[in-house]
Amino acid sequence: MGQFDPDNVFAKQVEDLEPIIWNFLRTQLSEAELSDFGEDVVYETVARFWTYGETQEIKAPKGFCRRTAKNLLIDDWRHRLRHESAWQRVGDEALLGTQRDLSAVDEMLLQEEEEKLRAALATLSEAERAAVAAYHLSGVSQEKAAKSLGISVSKLKTRIARAMKKLHQILTENENAS
Repeated sequence: MGQFDPDNVFAKQVEDLEPIIWNFLRTQLSEAELSDFGEDVVYETVARFWTYGETQEIKAPKGFCRRTAKNLLIDDWRHRLRHESAWQRVGDEALLGTQRDLSAVDEMLLQEEEEKLRAALATLSEAERAAVAAYHLSGVSQEKAAKSLGISVSKLKTRIARAMKKLHQILTENENAS
């Protein structure tokens, strides 16, 4: 009779759970979302299963994995909501007075994201800020945005790309510092 190896038992359990996690994700995500970050959710769920399982017994592994995957999807949704809402609110001040179904915590996080975005936008040159505002915040086509600024579409794209790179760097640094 072979010696008991907890690593092999765990590897077998993970092998059995991965398809369950994928099946759950297929019910929750579109094909595009699944291909974008489904694998990340599966790996993170397995990592949390392994970490938690080191210290405590997991009595219902399938349920644990489904709950963990669901919580990861909710966290991602909240993160995207904060970023998208911050962009909307900065672009259209009138939205500040509208009704939103957000918890107090989500509202506080949204305000923090908005402040970070405003600060990041303030670091852009006037030309970059105008390009971002004309296209991303007004919701018009690139052709209309470029025409309103009196520049070519390629110049608009260049300014937006430069601005978005700067914004990404600043917001990523802020997120990592938090």
